[in-house]
Formats: sequence, C-alpha cells, structure tokens
Amino acid sequence: MRFIFNDNKIKSIREIEAIAKRLHRQNKKVIMTNGSFDLLHIGHVSLLEQAKSFGGILIIGINSDSSIRRYKGRGRPVNKEKFRARILASFECVDYVVVFNDLTPMRLIERVKPDIFVKSPEYGKDCVEANLVKKIGGKVKVANFVKGFSSSDLIKNIIKSEQMDVKPAVFLDRDGVINVEKDYLCKPKDLEFIKGTVKALQMLTRSPYKVIITTGQSGIGRGYYKEKDMKKLHDWMCCQLEKKKVVIDGIYFCPHLGKAERYKALPKYRLACKCRKPNTGMLEQAVLDHNINLSKSYVIGDKTADIATGRNANTKTILVKTGYGGKEDKDRYDAAPHYVAEDLLDAVENYILKH
Repeated sequence: MRFIFNDNKIKSIREIEAIAKRLHRQNKKVIMTNGSFDLLHIGHVSLLEQAKSFGGILIIGINSDSSIRRYKGRGRPVNKEKFRARILASFECVDYVVVFNDLTPMRLIERVKPDIFVKSPEYGKDCVEANLVKKIGGKVKVANFVKGFSSSDLIKNIIKSEQMDVKPAVFLDRDGVINVEKDYLCKPKDLEFIKGTVKALQMLTRSPYKVIITTGQSGIGRGYYKEKDMKKLHDWMCCQLEKKKVVIDGIYFCPHLGKAERYKALPKYRLACKCRKPNTGMLEQAVLDHNINLSKSYVIGDKTADIATGRNANTKTILVKTGYGGKEDKDRYDAAPHYVAEDLLDAVENYILKH
C-alpha cells in the first residue's frame, strides 16, 4: 500500500457529481464505498483494497463530524473530517474523497450513481443503500471481514472517560406498541396498556438500554387537542409506569402533518419538519440529549413508517403485530424490518435481550 499526499483528491459534493458524470460518459467504471473512517485500522485498509480490486475509479464518501455525532453520540468522531479526508486521500488506491452530512450516503449515491457500491460485512447486502444502488443499475458488493478490528474497539482501549459512556436505546412508538391504538388519544382515561407491555418495559429498564418513546401526534397540528393535553397524558402514563418500577428516559413527539395534508394544519404547525416519521429528527435529538449510539439501538413500531425511520437511521428494526401490524392503509413505506414480533414483550424477550 503506497501513500501519496494529494489534497486535490478531496472534492465537494458538487465537484464529485460532475466528475462522476464525466466518468460515466467515458464508460469508466465508478466504484464507491463509505464510512466514518475515524480511527483507521487494518479493516479499513482491507475494505479500500478490495473496493479498488473491482477495477475502476474509487470514490470514498466519509461522514461529516456532525453526522457521526448524530449517529454515534457526542464522543465521536475522534478525528475531524478534514484530517480523515486527507488520510484517505493519501492512499494510492483511492481516487477521490468527498464528505457528506447525512446519516447515510443515499443522496450522495443518487448523485454519483456508482456501478459498484462496496459495503463492509458489518452491514452486508441487506444494507439500507442496497435497493437504491440496484434501482440506478449498480451492484452491491460485500467486502471480506477482518476479525478483531473496529474503531469502536480502539477507542475503548485508548479513552476511558465519561464522555465515551455512550448507551444504546430502544425507541418505541407509542400507540399500537405500548398502548391500544385509539384515534387521536389525548385523555388519560382512554389509555389502555397492551397486555405484556409493562413487563417488557420493566425488562428494558433493568437492561443497558435507554427507553425512548417517539410518537407522531398530528392531532395537535390538526387542532384536535393541545400540547398541554398530550403532556398531561404522558405525565399520567409515566406516573403509572413508575409505580411498576419502569423508567422512561425520554419522550419525543411530532405534531406536524404529512406533505399532502399540510394545508389542513394549524398555521403554527404548517411546516416541512425533520421530525415526522420516517424522518429521523426525533431520534437524532434523543442521541444528543442522552448520548445514544444509534448503531447499537432498536426502533420498534407497528407501522411501516416506524420501520422506515429505523432503517433511515441505520438502527435494527422490529415490527410488532399489535396496533396496525404494518398494515396501515396510507403512508405505507417499502421498509422491511429485521424482525417481526407478536408484541413488545416478544420483541424484548426473544430478540433484543438475546442479541
């Protein structure tokens, strides 16, 4: 492996898009891979070498400092993006490096349109990018695994500080997962816990996972009830759960409507938000508030919007058969869960705590 210090390899997204278009016109094969590449190790080197071996121009997309913090917590990255980019640009096998700010490289893939997209074995062919790569006519290749090396393991061996005490979380939809689905639920007297839910939450409370509720509350945006009504309901719910020794670490809600119905919302809520599922805004805010590692976390929901949210944030996802059970009539998303459970108790007992 040779190293050539060449900052000319580092390009902006606009520049790399133009370069990729030129390469396609010249019928040259465009290869792409991505990652944080924080503390470089032999696994990274192997990935780069294998990607280049497919024979073409190799473009590396690296996560920005901001996107890594939103994905892995406040303690990351160790190396700033400008240094990570320069290190990668020094590899002879690397032709171009570009920094992107999203959690996943989906929008970068749409611009580059790689012929081959190489993924690490940690995510495999079931990676979130697979469908998009195939849609644009590309192929997904999985690099061989190099055992015993990861940036996370290196950090654990080097840094011993509270800042690195990042926790995994279980993100729970509320209606249809914790309580029985009822349209526009806003009164404590109408909240009914699904059988087994309390036991499942007790198990999660005793586990290493943070317990976070993320719930869509479009009834607020529609004017059916107020934020204070929702808060009163949540206070009552948490009080009941505390009596059962359950701790809810955080509750996040989105009061906005989807694009097609946004005109129906009260003026205060009539905006294009980043929190409405399947956007990842609620999850990203929880990461910053609670120092959560999304890569070790789960999203559990009864709708495909919940599963799509988890997939967009690159978490593990579990669909429960309670509530809508993934069979909602509208706002369906083509998002397959990692696991399908009968209910929350089944998800916790037979999947989360066994993995």
